[in-house]
Amino acid sequence: MVDVGYKFYSTYWPLKDGRLLAYIMYFVCAKLPIHILNFIVSVLSIAISCYCVILIYDMILNLKEQKNKLIKFVLLSLAYLAIFNFMYVETIYFIETLTISLSMLMYIFATRILINNNNLANYVKAGILVLIGIFSYQGTISYFIILSISLLIIKNNKINREVIKKIIIIGLITFLCVLTNIIFVKYICNYLNISQNRFSINNILDNIIYIICNLKYVFINSCGLVYNYLHMFFIAILFIIAIIYNWKNKNELANITFNLLLIILITIFASFIVFLTSVSSIDCARMYIGIGALFSIMCIYLYTNTKILDKTKNGFSIFLIMLIFLFLLINIISYIVNIENVQKKNALEKKYCNLIKDELINELTYTDNLKGCIIRIEGHEDDIYFKEIKAKNKMTINEIIGDESAISSFNVNTGLNIKEISPTKDIINQYKSRLNSGDKRYM
Repeated sequence: MVDVGYKFYSTYWPLKDGRLLAYIMYFVCAKLPIHILNFIVSVLSIAISCYCVILIYDMILNLKEQKNKLIKFVLLSLAYLAIFNFMYVETIYFIETLTISLSMLMYIFATRILINNNNLANYVKAGILVLIGIFSYQGTISYFIILSISLLIIKNNKINREVIKKIIIIGLITFLCVLTNIIFVKYICNYLNISQNRFSINNILDNIIYIICNLKYVFINSCGLVYNYLHMFFIAILFIIAIIYNWKNKNELANITFNLLLIILITIFASFIVFLTSVSSIDCARMYIGIGALFSIMCIYLYTNTKILDKTKNGFSIFLIMLIFLFLLINIISYIVNIENVQKKNALEKKYCNLIKDELINELTYTDNLKGCIIRIEGHEDDIYFKEIKAKNKMTINEIIGDESAISSFNVNTGLNIKEISPTKDIINQYKSRLNSGDKRYM
């Protein structure tokens, strides 16, 4: 954004991708310095996300009233985890953080309307809200599907004709809104005479295979944001608690395990269906906020449809409360650790860039006929992450290796104004020959 300017960036990235609200925001803020824009979108994003927490907390209390202060705090923690789970932290790393949080707010508004109303006018209102959410950021549409269908199951505690009808309506609203966004993208790309390869029905089979191969990265590795297997460990423990509770309280509720399993399957399906036409960003945690919220949603189901938290002094409630608070603590620690990793990465990048800068200056000292300097970073797989940082995720990638960010990162860290050009093959071969055989930092 710094390198190409707000206007160019907003046109050839957000607008081309169908994120109309992001385009408008960057276009309106064209005269703001980047650090001020970054501060504004970050503060607004966190404020909107906090409001989302309040809305979900209010929805939980509407499902089942609660007066016990400890349980209320537990429910507030669950509402917090439904938004600020470990997958969410990646959204704060990107300038799109405001439009991501805005899309989630729209989906929550739409969900609240759908689960509490049955008339056509309210369905239209919900559809408009989902449409605004998609035109803010399409990648979070799975969150709407997961939240709305899960809360329908939680509210009704069974799959009856009314629930099936609402699920069909949710699917129809989602389909029409996504289709509208795709048509908009196609029109805009034709108008601007630019290509858009994110959406294609020709590669669905290949994409399904790619999705299956990526399941391990999301569910086992948790997109590199927490320890391997940790998230699945908590989900498994919670499910085991539900099975034992169901077995001991057969007269109270007979379908608890089935409904929880259904919520898990819906979460998995909704999280990956968005990648059928495009696997772009499939390795990005911001696409899986719904998966990060799964533990919270399962706990909300248990609170609403069982008596497991009605008494705070029985074994089940004590164990569940401890499990929730432990998961909350792990999420908070993950934020601290990941933010520290980003700060460490930024320092390493600056050091890395200035090392290259010093060597380039030395190189130019012995060159009389070069009018400009050619930089093309070699993207070796081993160099994508810094060895000094153990975590491997989108936020710890060495930006100097990235195709889109290499030159911009170099300029920001060194204060230079290098431009990327297309060098001839002879120039590349000439420059390669001047490098030491063991030096692969740059070309």
